[in-house]
Amino acid sequence: MMAMCDLCGIAFNTQAKLDTHRNKFCQGSVLHRQVLAQRKEARGAIAGSLDEDAVNALSKGLSALSDDVIGLSVSELRAKIAREAAERTEERRAREEAAERAALRLKEQRAKAEVHQQMLEAQLAAHRTVELQARVQLRAAERFAEAAELKFRQRQQHKELAELQRQQEDLAAARARLADEALGVQAALAELQSGTVAASKAMLEARTQRAVEAREAHARQLEAAVTGLRHASGVSLPPAPPDALSELLSSQQHANGRLRPSTREREEDAFARRQIKYESELAKLRHEREMIEERERLRSAKEAAATRAKEAEESTKHDEWMREQKRALVEARVQRELLRNGPTSLGPTSLPSSTLPGVPYEEAAGMCAFFDFVTGLPWVTSQCLLAYTLYNGVEPLGAVKTLPAVECEAMAGGFTRSLLAIRRQFLHLAPSPQTSLVLELHKVLAPSADSGGQSTTVPVGWCSLPVFTPNGALRAGFWKLELSMPPLAVASDPSTRVAVPNVALYMRLALTADMERNRAFAVDPERTASIYTSPFEAERAAAAAVAAAAAAAVAAAGGVKEPFKVGESVFTLNPFFTDGTRLRMKPEDASDFTGQHVLNDVQVEILEMANSYARIRGPVDRHASLGEGWIRERNLSRHRRGQGLVTLEAPATPATPATPATPGAPTTAPDTGAPALDELATTAVAPAGEPPKAAPSEPPLPRPPPVQAPLPPFEDDKGVDVRPMRLVGWTPNDPKSLIESVRRGGGSGVRVHLSLVQRGARQPGGTYAPMGHPDALPGWQFSWYEGRTLRPNLDSEGVAEALLLVEVVAEVNVPSTPAQPNPSALSAPLASTVVGWATVPLFGSASAADGGGGGGGFLAGTEKTERILRLNAGLHTLGLSPPPVMLPNSERPGELAALPQRDAGERGELRGDLRGELTIRIATGKPPAPSADALLDMLGAKLDEVPGEMITSATRSARDNANVPPLAWLKSPEPSVPSDQLAYDGEGAVLVVDGARFLPDDVVASGVRATLLDERGMVLASARAPCMVLSDARMPRYPSLRLNLSDAALPANATLALTVLAVVQGVEEAVTLGYAPLALFTRLGDTSLTQPTSPRESAIALRTGAYQLPLYLGSSLAKASRGIAVSEASLSTGPRLPCATLLVRLLPGPRVSPPQIEGGSGHLDVVVIDERERVARLQQQPIPPAPAYATGAYDSTRSYPTKNELELYRLRLQRSPLQCLDAIGAEARDVGGVDEADAWLRRKLGDPNGAILISEAPPYNLRRFAPYSAAAGIQIGCRSAAGLAPPTAMCWAILSVHPPGSLYKTPREVQSDRFRITEAHDFSADLRAPIWPGRASHLPEVPLDPSALLIVDVRALEKPTVPSTLLSKGWSVMPIFTKVRHDGQVRVDSGVHVLPLFDGTPSAEVLATLGQVAVQPVLEWQRALGKLSQEKKLKAIDGASVTLSLLDAQRYGEHEWADPQPPIEPSHVRLPLGYEARYTAGAAKLSKPLGSIVGKVKQTVPPDAPKDFKPRVLSQHELELEANAAFRQAMGFPEPVQPRAPPPESEPEPVLRLQADVDGAGAVAGASYPGSASR
Repeated sequence: MMAMCDLCGIAFNTQAKLDTHRNKFCQGSVLHRQVLAQRKEARGAIAGSLDEDAVNALSKGLSALSDDVIGLSVSELRAKIAREAAERTEERRAREEAAERAALRLKEQRAKAEVHQQMLEAQLAAHRTVELQARVQLRAAERFAEAAELKFRQRQQHKELAELQRQQEDLAAARARLADEALGVQAALAELQSGTVAASKAMLEARTQRAVEAREAHARQLEAAVTGLRHASGVSLPPAPPDALSELLSSQQHANGRLRPSTREREEDAFARRQIKYESELAKLRHEREMIEERERLRSAKEAAATRAKEAEESTKHDEWMREQKRALVEARVQRELLRNGPTSLGPTSLPSSTLPGVPYEEAAGMCAFFDFVTGLPWVTSQCLLAYTLYNGVEPLGAVKTLPAVECEAMAGGFTRSLLAIRRQFLHLAPSPQTSLVLELHKVLAPSADSGGQSTTVPVGWCSLPVFTPNGALRAGFWKLELSMPPLAVASDPSTRVAVPNVALYMRLALTADMERNRAFAVDPERTASIYTSPFEAERAAAAAVAAAAAAAVAAAGGVKEPFKVGESVFTLNPFFTDGTRLRMKPEDASDFTGQHVLNDVQVEILEMANSYARIRGPVDRHASLGEGWIRERNLSRHRRGQGLVTLEAPATPATPATPATPGAPTTAPDTGAPALDELATTAVAPAGEPPKAAPSEPPLPRPPPVQAPLPPFEDDKGVDVRPMRLVGWTPNDPKSLIESVRRGGGSGVRVHLSLVQRGARQPGGTYAPMGHPDALPGWQFSWYEGRTLRPNLDSEGVAEALLLVEVVAEVNVPSTPAQPNPSALSAPLASTVVGWATVPLFGSASAADGGGGGGGFLAGTEKTERILRLNAGLHTLGLSPPPVMLPNSERPGELAALPQRDAGERGELRGDLRGELTIRIATGKPPAPSADALLDMLGAKLDEVPGEMITSATRSARDNANVPPLAWLKSPEPSVPSDQLAYDGEGAVLVVDGARFLPDDVVASGVRATLLDERGMVLASARAPCMVLSDARMPRYPSLRLNLSDAALPANATLALTVLAVVQGVEEAVTLGYAPLALFTRLGDTSLTQPTSPRESAIALRTGAYQLPLYLGSSLAKASRGIAVSEASLSTGPRLPCATLLVRLLPGPRVSPPQIEGGSGHLDVVVIDERERVARLQQQPIPPAPAYATGAYDSTRSYPTKNELELYRLRLQRSPLQCLDAIGAEARDVGGVDEADAWLRRKLGDPNGAILISEAPPYNLRRFAPYSAAAGIQIGCRSAAGLAPPTAMCWAILSVHPPGSLYKTPREVQSDRFRITEAHDFSADLRAPIWPGRASHLPEVPLDPSALLIVDVRALEKPTVPSTLLSKGWSVMPIFTKVRHDGQVRVDSGVHVLPLFDGTPSAEVLATLGQVAVQPVLEWQRALGKLSQEKKLKAIDGASVTLSLLDAQRYGEHEWADPQPPIEPSHVRLPLGYEARYTAGAAKLSKPLGSIVGKVKQTVPPDAPKDFKPRVLSQHELELEANAAFRQAMGFPEPVQPRAPPPESEPEPVLRLQADVDGAGAVAGASYPGSASR
């Protein structure tokens, strides 16, 4: 039914839809009416067409206008609205422009990002291209290598084919020869047959004839018989004769039939056998060749894959390391900049009021050290690092640690500085006044071209800071520490340390509670350097107070020194330094220096006085370029010295006549090395008991004459060494060009030319010294560090009056290293390059009558035959004169001879100011290097001087030398009491280590640490030194190691321990090779040379002499810490490092009788020698040179060779020498010279400065100590088993080697010398975990086969004495050899190994499979075992394992010691991965001990026993013997053969190889080397 709306006429199919239409949609509906009403209300509204936001804005505007609209006119209202509209428009325009700019910026950033992305993509594409090229090149190289390998294999195959063809030809020739022989035999047989045919025919005819005749006769007889029968019956017929002809023919036929077929068969059989043998050998050769080719191909592929993987891994690690370094560098720079801009004052704190409070200090919290910056470093320093440690007195409290290397930046005065900005916290530090923080600054050297990026360091200086005050408070504060010259000496007196000029370290100490407040403090030298003070200011203030008190006392006594006044002209005289005084910025001790210095004896003007300082200006007479600065009053004097410095403690001598003045004559000070006094006291010293008298101020007191040290005689063969030291007071005209030349690497261009002048003429042989190194200070200073040697000709005229001509040359673009002088060539600089010159007499003269003593003046005109020439040695300060060079002529004193020179206008621009002073040092030179002929003559003389005992030792036979070649080891007689033995009276002793012999193969370099231990193991004295890098790495020398034992109260039972530390190939850190003990004393007169047992024994004597000591494995300090009294005997236990020994000498100290003086009563009084004097005498005692080893001077009884060392000594003699320098270069790859190698070695040994001892290094691993020797073989043993499955029974282990693996072949072969049995049993061990305590056994003649395996087979007897109850408990296997990762060599896998047990017995297939992966890594071995298990060829017994001992026989007995050092830990790496817990649980499963069956087993009834025989119960020993016999019977092994005892008192035969030591068929019990002593 349809329904229709009566208003709009729309029809709907339901009434409900119509009703909905009328109510909501149709006109006239409720909704329609509401919409019409809303439109009516909105009609005529102001914002009828605006949205909600616009309406709201309009409403707000109208509300704002409603307040003041009454007072505004329409025009004003319009203007206001227009203005606001304009403002709104402007704001909108600004927003639009900002949006446009932001969009433009965004666009630019996107463009930059796109460009950057394109660059990255281009770089990535370039990298990919390079990588692709590298891959292509690598593949090409691989293909070339494969092609070369294929060519090599082809050549090898051609060779093998040619060899096989040759063998085939040989076989064909043999076959032809055999055929010829067969033909010959047949011909001989034919001849034999043809020779016998005629005779046989005649014989047959004769026999036939006889037979015919016989038959005829028989026939006649028959006929006669028949005839007789006819006549009378009863007559018998005779028998017919044999047919001889038929018998002969039949016999001949049989003989011929047997002979001819037998010969042919034998020939054919022999030929067939040879052919079969040849074909089998040929097939075997082909098979072996194919196997070798396949193995080689597989090995090459694996090595190539491993190499590629390793290179990729190393490249990835290097790239990651470079990124980390760059990130760390950027972070450090950012952190330093943040700290530089921090606040310069500390915030408030709740701690006790102070800038940096030091109390209350808590030991648990500790303290914090802030290392801020270092200033005053040389301008060539680019990087530096700081090392630090804590000391308690002279004992270090911990290891030495280093801070990261920090870059340096330039600072004023030509120096550099480094912002460290690093802090370190020290916890649990007990307060002690003896605790000090020791710091050492190192300069980081740039790596060389071939160093591989590795840098080295050089120590700059060190300092120490007391951490706590005497009352236990922390010495907190801002500290400025001046550095002292190395080496580090913590125990030295601070007053005796030599300061490093200009360098200072700035740091802070703070409590841990105050650390956060100090973290933000500014680390800026420009702003905060003045805050830091010296920690020793208090001590200096106290010293100043004492000095002031002393001055006051002097003033009270009347001896008053007149103070200096402003405007007074005085002279500079430094009482401590001969090269002058540095000027300060302020009149304070903590003030920085200005970078200027003034020489001694320079006249200056006083401008101001303050705080015992004077501000000076000058000098007045020269060096006008020097500015103003502050100087201490003590460095000023009103008197100028006449000549030189007065030497302290030198006796006054009469004045000597002076030399006639020459241009540029120097002021000379002899180089005595003693401190100098620069200023005369103005107060006269009165005799004792009288008051001092004031000295008059005018006129000044006369200076005493200078004291001249004795001049050394001139040695013609050594020449004269002249070294320029310092040039001051000269400034170049163009410093910029000089600095640019230095930066370009061309050097400063400032050189010194040295030549000799005789009779006014320059002599041949002149030379240039190296270029000077400039310091860009306001005063310009040049320094030299190397000189040149001049060789005057004594046969020339006027040599006694020779002058040394010194010419300073300024010239750019010249070689930095001048050539060596040519003795026959005349050398002179260009006149245009000379900027200053001076002369000095080269010789002084002394008459022959006075023996050359004294220091006379320079005498002229003295003949050589009448005078002894003495070298004018010492330091000479020369005043430089301007050019031209005018040489004085001794023959015409009034005239000057000028050298030819170029035009003055051509002189260099670097000439500059000609005023200046040059300091030079003259000393005796060194002899020239000998020529080849001279070396040959010296060698011949040395050979003529060879002692007779050396020749005797060299010709000694090995039989007389314990079967060892004399060149390897010399047998010495038994030691005895020396005839000159004296009682020890406290004179001290000196220990010298001459060298080491036969160190292991992989040693690169070594060092020795010598210590003196008391009975508790405490170190009483110590010294250490590295080896000489020019000596042999395996036979090193230690020329610098000397241990002075100066304590007069040394313990009588003290022991010397010498530990050898070494750097070995492929190991990053140093290792301990071993140690050698030696008793310091022996009982006086004791023939047994026994070491005293008590430290207080008095009747003792030094054990002086030369000794060859063996090296024991482990650490002496580790053995000393076991609680056993330390002695030579207690330390001489344990395994030795084979063939390695130390050569040492123990020398007595100087035995000086104390001086005696006559007392007042007439008797002699003994004066006790001062302790310091005795120590000084011991330190200065000369050491005689080391004797040659071939002389037999060293006592070698302690190093008597063991059996395993006999063959090794012979192999050691065949080693080629390897110099330490070459070994270090191969290991480090960035070490070039001797100095770099020595520094590298010291750094590796943990001793960069020779002052701090390192802790114990890890022990040495002997795996690569020597190549494997097949003659020596291996040492094998089975220690125990665990987790054996029931039933429980008495067990044995059988050890054998595969190949051959004869016990597991089919048919089985029993070779009694190729297997071992464990026949010693621990009856306290459990039956499921048996222990075999017998020592390991020696198995000689084991070839170096990479596929060799060691098999262990565990068997049991369910009834110990019944052979038929044999059971299998499992078996295991491991490789004998392994490939060392470092050098790729195959060596014995020595150690104690835990292996899993497998069910059943080994098969040939399994052993062959495992042999292919024997030397591969353990992971490959585990994979092979897993594959065999998956193939059901192996089945592991759950939780069952066996422990084996495997050792290279050259290390025989190393595992046999009860307490080895270091301990031997079993290796579990060959157990299945992830199943270790199962084997641990299996070892814990126990049943009952083996001893439980003792007393229950009866003896076996013998076959011939009587009927009433009653077997008795066996004891433990009887049970073991009978069970071993039953097991041998069950296994089919022969009974052991007892070794034959050697005849009494017979000499042992020379042992050329190691021999097996077995009990018959390989028993392990009691096995050892022949003749070795039991331990």
